[in-house]
Amino acid sequence: MMRKHTALGDPMGMIRCNVHGLSPITQYCTHIGDAVDDGHFEQAFVEIDGWNNPNVLCSRCHPTALAVIAESREHPGEPFDFDFGDETSTGGCSWDLEEWMAATGQGKLTDAVLEARARDGRPGP
Repeated sequence: MMRKHTALGDPMGMIRCNVHGLSPITQYCTHIGDAVDDGHFEQAFVEIDGWNNPNVLCSRCHPTALAVIAESREHPGEPFDFDFGDETSTGGCSWDLEEWMAATGQGKLTDAVLEARARDGRPGP
């Protein structure tokens, strides 16, 4: 699905945003992507996947991500992601996401990522 604010990214974790130009990509569920595109509120939860990448999930997708995390603890060292097999995973411009989170009163994306990393004991900024 082509997002209103972004074009397809490359495999190096960057995306060409129609607003911000070349920018980092953040993974999120399609429900969050729709909220970013439409500017409506959707509760955002940040979890870190097995590749150490942040993912922003809505209240519908968050429980499934938590189940994936719990299952991953049974297989330590095996990378995992939150592609639930039903095309609910996507991604887009990190700066679009950051602006949307601030506009919807959910704070800074960077702070939420740092909190998720600390909670899960994951390295990185």
